[in-house]
Amino acid sequence: MSGVQMQRVGPLGSVPVLLAEFGVDPADAMSGLDLSPGILDNPDNVLPFAAAGALLANCARLTGCAHFGLLLGARHDHAVLGLIGRLIGSAATLGEALFAFVSHQHRNSRGAVVYLTRQGDNFLLGYAVYNRHAPGSDQIYDLATAVGVNMVRRLAGPKAGPREVLLCHRAPASRKPYDAVFGCPVHFNQGQAALVLSPEALQLPIAEANPEVHRQLSARVEEILAMGDLDLASHVRHILKPRLLVGEATSEAIARQAGIHVRTLNRRLREEKTSYRQLEQQVRFAIACELLEITDLQVSDISAVLGYGTPSAFVRAFQRWNAMPPSQWRQSRAEAAP
Repeated sequence: MSGVQMQRVGPLGSVPVLLAEFGVDPADAMSGLDLSPGILDNPDNVLPFAAAGALLANCARLTGCAHFGLLLGARHDHAVLGLIGRLIGSAATLGEALFAFVSHQHRNSRGAVVYLTRQGDNFLLGYAVYNRHAPGSDQIYDLATAVGVNMVRRLAGPKAGPREVLLCHRAPASRKPYDAVFGCPVHFNQGQAALVLSPEALQLPIAEANPEVHRQLSARVEEILAMGDLDLASHVRHILKPRLLVGEATSEAIARQAGIHVRTLNRRLREEKTSYRQLEQQVRFAIACELLEITDLQVSDISAVLGYGTPSAFVRAFQRWNAMPPSQWRQSRAEAAP
């Protein structure tokens, strides 16, 4: 399983119960996925991230419910995150809790990144899947966003928000399920998936705050690396995606966040047979493909999201990456989709 991006079961443990409500046998949803029958019984079990997405895609298909992931996520909050959830729940403020979440969620999942960034007058709590080409990633986005909304409200109360929810996939046939779960304005076809939070929300206290428990859990989380250590290249990719989305992706900024000097960053990446430039281009290409495939954003809008000066510069870059212009690639993906 070396090199495979893994995912803690967590909220997926409720898949059989939700499927039963639709009259679907969980065995049918797991068919062909090479997963052990009892994998979902323990929330601390791990499975390949791609298999988690494929499972949710099967669930949506078999139930005929295009928002299956949304319904699944709506059943959970930070408690489903296990040890990290307990760490979050013991923090003093929502801001401290979200910082702990962002710092440690990679221990639960290596297929996506959670990030917190300032944008204008608000903060964005974002979630980004690394490999959007895998089946079911739109379901994962819905699931993660629903868990995030419940987490924020149950930690700090309804005043915490969010003000808005951003989703980076096409608008559904009906918005009603999303309005019911989120209870705030929801925007589709966005450049990223995120909760929009006010600065005041991050200052709100958490009812079950416990500084001593928080300190103990912080130390324990550092000792337990369920997914194993990240090599530096993987760590850089983990940092790069959210920074590219908010226009803060320089080698100096990445090195600073990784806690090393930029010269050390470059030297260690050379030792791993890569470079910052190569990793930055890989992640930029992955974001471009994701936005082309799951949103209706114009090529010019995607160009702006990725920080290109002109759409033609983005088109040239995409052709270097993939030997075809982005509009043609989007059409080919649409024709290949089931």
